[in-house]
Amino acid sequence: MDSDLLITRHDRNHNYLGEMVDVFRTDPQALFVPLSICSSQAVPYTHEGPNGDWRVEVRGCLFDRRRLETVLPVPNEVNKGRFALEVWPETSTPPRSAFS
Repeated sequence: MDSDLLITRHDRNHNYLGEMVDVFRTDPQALFVPLSICSSQAVPYTHEGPNGDWRVEVRGCLFDRRRLETVLPVPNEVNKGRFALEVWPETSTPPRSAFS
C-alpha cells in the first residue's frame, strides 16, 4: 500500500484546502475533490482533462457525505467472486454518478 502524499504551496498564502471547499460551493455535482497532483505551477481544479473525467484519488480527498449518499448504492456486479468495480482500469471511466 502506497500512502504518501505530496502537498505543495507555491507561496505561504496559497489556500489549497479553501480551493477544494470552493469546488463544492461552485459545482453542485461534485462528490469528491482530490488534492492536486504536485507540480511546478498552480493548476486550477477541473472536473475533466483532455481524455475525459478525472479519476478520484481517494487517499487524499474531501467528499460531501450528503451528496455521496444520494448516489448510493453504486451498482456493482459480482463476477467470479469479485466485484466488477473493484478497480477501474486506466483505459476506462467509471460511471459519472460514482464521482464528479
